[in-house]
Amino acid sequence: YWFGAGDYDTVHVVVADEAPPPEHFAAAEFARLWERCTGYLPRVSATHAPGAANVWIGRAGCPYADRLKLDGLGPDGFHMRTLDFRKRYPVPYLDMKRPTRLPLRFRHLLIAGGAPRGTLYGVYEFFHDRFGVRWLTPFDTHVPDAPAGIAPVNKRYVPPLPYRDTNYWMFTQYPEFAVKHRLNGNSLMDIPEEMGGAIG
Repeated sequence: YWFGAGDYDTVHVVVADEAPPPEHFAAAEFARLWERCTGYLPRVSATHAPGAANVWIGRAGCPYADRLKLDGLGPDGFHMRTLDFRKRYPVPYLDMKRPTRLPLRFRHLLIAGGAPRGTLYGVYEFFHDRFGVRWLTPFDTHVPDAPAGIAPVNKRYVPPLPYRDTNYWMFTQYPEFAVKHRLNGNSLMDIPEEMGGAIG
């Protein structure tokens, strides 16, 4: 695994102060869904936490943004990628005379997309793919038991249909449910700007 269940409580979510409102919403959604899936609520801040498993939401302020393929994503495409850095730090023996070096692992998850909706779509895709979350109705979300670990991910996706619309009332009456299903069309103009809005 890239990330084991025993480390689920080490996650920290990072979103830059200057990030647009949909990315701040995406960061809050990541934290909320992580708690629902694992039982641990991560802290969200504008700076990374040393030694933690940092989840970078959006490209602003992310020191590893160059590891993502962000060209040509349009308004709705995204790229998410796990990074695993192994470093070694000196750790003294109990007698403090014979220092050794033990491995310490730093894990990061990067999710960034096109403006305005791509990053938020990437967050939903992560929980759909890695935790099996399914949004069945506006009132019913299927959340399976947390897996033993999370496999590495390196996924770039651009929707082949740039305009996705329906007049089904569950989507038109519940904008957040429509966003979770990556709908963006004219029938969904009530989607607020903090969720990326819709195409008129």
